[in-house]
Amino acid sequence: MQADIDARQWRQPVVAVQAYQVRRYAGAGAQGNAKGTTAEYRAAVMGSSTHYGTIRIDSKRHRLIFHIDGASFPNWEGQQQIRSFEVHGDVLSYRVPPRPNGDVPISVWRRIGH
Repeated sequence: MQADIDARQWRQPVVAVQAYQVRRYAGAGAQGNAKGTTAEYRAAVMGSSTHYGTIRIDSKRHRLIFHIDGASFPNWEGQQQIRSFEVHGDVLSYRVPPRPNGDVPISVWRRIGH
């Protein structure tokens, strides 16, 4: 596997990530966002994850290093999170730590336009 990424071309790459479960619970907000139940709000929050900040790419060790400035989970702010990645053609993918239920989400980025 060869990472076709040259991080030297970027001084301080900025990233904004919005991840959502494929099958999200549609009940939250069915009666309007202010009328959801506790369970509906929990399902909406747990079905999504967002963060933004800067990213460093360690091509030799196949690692993405996220420096998180802001996130939907406030305890992530100020953190550095490291993810191992794979590149196959124009597709980069990485896994995040398992969820409490054991699911392991996979993020997939596709290169568009060269």
